[in-house]
Amino acid sequence: MDRIARLNGNRFLALSVESAGSSFGVPWWLNVVNDHAGLSVLDCGAAPTAARQALDCGVGWVICRVNAAQL
Repeated sequence: MDRIARLNGNRFLALSVESAGSSFGVPWWLNVVNDHAGLSVLDCGAAPTAARQALDCGVGWVICRVNAAQL
């Protein structure tokens, strides 16, 4: 990620694959994006706890597919 950030100095947004947050976990995503967690979107599938953990750890945005009653 650091190499990508230095290529042109342009901002970018890292988007995880579907359900990566619930499959691989938030620590894995933080390792992938390094210091650029604030410029990333982590898809947590149907895991609101993973989505909350990601936000608390500094991930910029999360995707969480649950109905309102589960939140």
